[in-house]
Amino acid sequence: MKRNLTLLAPALFALTALTGCSYLGLSDSGDKAAMTPPPAAAPPPAPAAPQPTLAVAEGWAAVTPKGAKVAAGYFTAANGGAADDKLLSASSPRAARVELHEMSMSGKTMKMRPLKDGVAVPAGGSVAFKEGGMHLMFMGITAPFVAGEAVPVKLTFEKAGEVEVTLTVKPAGSGAQH
Repeated sequence: MKRNLTLLAPALFALTALTGCSYLGLSDSGDKAAMTPPPAAAPPPAPAAPQPTLAVAEGWAAVTPKGAKVAAGYFTAANGGAADDKLLSASSPRAARVELHEMSMSGKTMKMRPLKDGVAVPAGGSVAFKEGGMHLMFMGITAPFVAGEAVPVKLTFEKAGEVEVTLTVKPAGSGAQH
């Protein structure tokens, strides 16, 4: 019996080898199938585009009388990011230039001055440009601001870059009311 197993062992090995090769597609039965490598892993998804962390809302500009050469604009800038930002400048096709201004009381005298160093917008906070305080001063307006009109404005922030907004023209004293 020992002798029979010895003679069968090489035959069993050959049969196993052929069956294994055939299973893997490597038989020489005329079909030249080759092993294909496993499919490549899908590339990782592209990183999501950064979400804007700065939002501008409640934008409006005051109606101007006929012949006026200046106008005022108001809005609130909210910074939802983890880093402080700064409003550096503003521009509009409706004015020769737009300045960041602040009004303040000195005794009984109201003073207005440009904010040449910009306006800080703290991380997780907001800053309001409103009547009697900070505002946009449109200098050399191209035409009077009429109620209901839309005034395009480009605000330039230190980190958020350029943010385009539209200010709706309303009568002075309107505040952020819609």
